Amino acid sequence: MVPLLGSALTLADLVRRRALSPVELVEATLARIEAGWHFMHAGEESRGADLLADVAYDTVGTRFAFADLQVAAPALAAALAVYTREGRSLYERMPLLSALAQAGYYETRVWGERYGEAGLAAVLETSGVGLAAKLQPYLGKTPGLLIGVLIAWLRFLSTPRRLRRYPFRDIFVQLFGVATTLTGMFAAGLDGKGAERPVHALLPFAHLPERLTPVGIYQFCNALKEITRENEAYAIGIWSRLLERFAGSTFYMALPERARPPYVGGLWFARGVFEAFRDGRGALNAADQLDKTGLKLYRMIGCQVRALYYAYRGELEVSRRHARQVELHAIQIGSAAQIELWEPVAMIVAYGAMGDLVEMRRITERIARLSEKHPPLAMYAELSQGMLDHIRYIPIGASSELLPESAARQAAEATIQRMESIANAIAPRSAIGWGLVWGFVANGLNALGRYQDAVTVCKRALEHLNPDDRPFVALFLALEIELAVAEAGTGAKQPARTRLDELLTYHATSDNPLTRGRLHEAYARVAALGSDWSTFRHHLEEMRTWYRSTGTPALLARVEALSNLEPWRSSLPPASPEFALDTARSTFARTRNTTSTANDTDPDTETDTDTMDDATVVIKGPSIAETTASKTDQTRSVSIRSKK
Repeated sequence: MVPLLGSALTLADLVRRRALSPVELVEATLARIEAGWHFMHAGEESRGADLLADVAYDTVGTRFAFADLQVAAPALAAALAVYTREGRSLYERMPLLSALAQAGYYETRVWGERYGEAGLAAVLETSGVGLAAKLQPYLGKTPGLLIGVLIAWLRFLSTPRRLRRYPFRDIFVQLFGVATTLTGMFAAGLDGKGAERPVHALLPFAHLPERLTPVGIYQFCNALKEITRENEAYAIGIWSRLLERFAGSTFYMALPERARPPYVGGLWFARGVFEAFRDGRGALNAADQLDKTGLKLYRMIGCQVRALYYAYRGELEVSRRHARQVELHAIQIGSAAQIELWEPVAMIVAYGAMGDLVEMRRITERIARLSEKHPPLAMYAELSQGMLDHIRYIPIGASSELLPESAARQAAEATIQRMESIANAIAPRSAIGWGLVWGFVANGLNALGRYQDAVTVCKRALEHLNPDDRPFVALFLALEIELAVAEAGTGAKQPARTRLDELLTYHATSDNPLTRGRLHEAYARVAALGSDWSTFRHHLEEMRTWYRSTGTPALLARVEALSNLEPWRSSLPPASPEFALDTARSTFARTRNTTSTANDTDPDTETDTDTMDDATVVIKGPSIAETTASKTDQTRSVSIRSKK
C-alpha cells in the first residue's frame, strides 16, 4: 500500500521520491479524489478542496487518472468553486484550472470549453511565458523569454509558501499539459482555428535547440494540428520523427519517463488515423502500439483505429465488431470525447467510396446533429449531405439513365452543382475529404457525359498532390480513377487503359479488397465506353471477386449495377427480390469465416458472425442496384435478416 490520506507529502512529493509506481499513482490519485469528494459532501468543503487541489498539483498523475477513463472533473470543478468563493490566490487555483482544462480532452469537451481559456491564461501568467511573448518583439527572443520567466520566478518566491505548495518548475509541467491537451481537443474536433491558440502560447520556446523539452512540446502541438488537414504523408513524417524522440532518451531529457506515455499515445493516435487512409498494416501497427501504453483511453482509440482500417477495406462487419469494443470502453466513462467528432467524418470517406446509401444516410444524420453543437463540423454536414445525394441520384457508371430533360438528369445536375460549390469552398489540402469531394464531382461529370469537364477537374486537383500522396487511396484514388474514365470518354481510350494498367501494377501488392475492386470497376467502365465487352467481363469478374470477399452488400450491389452496362444485360427485366436475397445470403455464408478471422488481430474482439445485421437490398430498375432503407425512394425492396 502507498501513503494516501495520512501523509503530509503531496502526490507530487511521493512521485518525485519514486514512492509510487504508475499503477499506484493512479490508485493514489483516485483515492484522494474520492476522499476529497466525501469531505466536501460531508460539509468540510475547505478540507475536501485542499485534498483535490493536492491531486491537481501533480499534473502527470491527474492525466494518468484521466487516461485510465476515470471521472474526476466534477470533483475538481467543485473544489475550484470553493477556492474561488474563498478568494484563494491564483497559485492555489491554477492547478485546478489546469486539470479542468485537460479534462476537456480526456473526459468531455464541455470541461475544455468551460475552463480551457482560463486554465491556459493561468499557466501563462504564473510561468511568465505570457509576459515573455510580449517582451520578445522588443528585447529579442532569448532575452525576452529569460526576463519574462525570471520575473515570474521572483514573484513566485515572494509568495508565502503555504500558497504555493509546489516548485516553480511544476508550473511548466502544467503549462505543457494544458497546451497539449487543448490542442488535442481542438484537433480531434477538426477545429484547426481553435488549435492555433494553445500552439501559439508555446511560440516563445520555438527558437530554442530542438533537443530541449519545451521545443519538443511545441513541435508536438504544432504537429497535432495536421489532423485537421489533408497532408497525410507530411504529417506522418513529422509524427514518426517525434515518436522516436519521445520514446528515446536522447531528446527532451527534462521530461520524466513517467510523463512520456501520454505524448507517445497521442502521436500513435494521430498516426493510426492517417495510416488507415493508405493500404498496408500501418494502422494495425499503430493500434497495437496504443494498446501497449497500458492506458484504457488509448486502448479504446486503438479499437477505433482498427474499425477505420477495416472500413477502408470495405469489410464493414469486421469494422463494426471493433466499433462495438469502442462503445464498451466509452460506457465505462459515459463519453468518447476523443473520437466522437472526427470518427463520423472519417467514416464518410469509407461509405462514400463504397457508395453505401444506408450507412451514408445514418452518418449524415449523425454529423448534422453534432454540427448543431460544434460549428466546425458544419462544413462536413454539408459535405456528407452532398455525398448522400450523389449516391442516391447518380447511377454507378450508367450515364444512359440520365437522359436529357429527364427528372433524373435534373436531380443529378443539381447534385453535381452542389458538390462543386462545396469543393470550391475548401482550400486545397485544408480539410479531410478535399480530394474525395473532387473525385465525386468528377464522377458526376462522367455520369453526365461531360468528360472534358471531368478531365479538367481531375487534373486541377492532382496538381496539388505529389508522389508521396499516392498511397493514400481512401482519399486520392478516386481522382486517378475518374481521370482515366474521363479520358476514355473523350476518345483517348488507349491513354486511359495505360493509366489503369499502371495503377493496377502500382497496387499489385495490395490486399485491400476495396482498392483492388475499385480499380477493376474503373477498368470495366472504360471498357464499356469502348464497347470492349470481353475486357469488360474480365474486369467485372475481378471486381466481383474482390468485393465478394468483403461480404458487404453495398459493394455487391455495385457489381450488379455495373453489369447492366452490357447491352444484352440491360435488355433483361429487373432482377427479382428473391435473387437479391439469395445472392446476399450466399455471400455471407462464403465469407463468414474470412471476415471473422482472416484479418482480425484483436483477441478481445467477438468472433460470432452468424448474426447478420439488418440490411436492405434494393433493385432500382434495370440498370442500377443499390443499398437503401428508405421507403421514399419509390423502389422495390426486400429486407434481409439472418437466422439468429
